[in-house]
Amino acid sequence: ESSNTARPEGVTDWQWLQKQFERLGQHRKRPDGLNLWTCEVCGPRPGKRLHGYLLLEPHPVMPAVTFDNPYLRLAGKTA
Repeated sequence: ESSNTARPEGVTDWQWLQKQFERLGQHRKRPDGLNLWTCEVCGPRPGKRLHGYLLLEPHPVMPAVTFDNPYLRLAGKTA
């Protein structure tokens, strides 16, 4: 019997884990339907770009109160 959670041959651990997370449906998709968002790190030092998911509801993953990071913004957004 085949299982949805079995890692197929030739798939790396990180690819399998990423796909399992996407199946949970706990993230926000971009308008173009893709899953990963790009954020820019803005501050006194030269910026970098980060790629990742935006959670719909962070409390199941991070139960403690978190605050917005003033040094991060979605790439392409001016505010």
